[in-house]
Amino acid sequence: MYKLDIINQEQQKFLLKLAELRNKLVHNISEISFNLETYMSGFDSNQRKSIARIFGHGIHETFEIKGTPCNRTDFTIENPKWVIWLTANEVLACINAEIQHGHDMKKINDIGFKLVVNITSQSTRN
Repeated sequence: MYKLDIINQEQQKFLLKLAELRNKLVHNISEISFNLETYMSGFDSNQRKSIARIFGHGIHETFEIKGTPCNRTDFTIENPKWVIWLTANEVLACINAEIQHGHDMKKINDIGFKLVVNITSQSTRN
């Protein structure tokens, strides 16, 4: 879908990382007791920043919740399910918007192209 310009590169990275995590869990019976929070809490500083950029790409680097300052990296590590859910919804909303309005944009572009063809063909006759 990235090649079709339906999602951007950050959204593609999110979907690929989510698929990688899913495959890690479903193809290994030893992961039956997997805990996402525990898994992420074992990351080093660079891994934390990397996973926060991927799973929390739609979240600002710093923000406030009820007056409490937060940063994306810590928030992602402490609330991974919520952050993944939020980002997945953002990706789905973008895909839906592209499907709904991308077709409309194609119609508008086609009409514009026909208009240009008509105008230029009329001006060459005169």
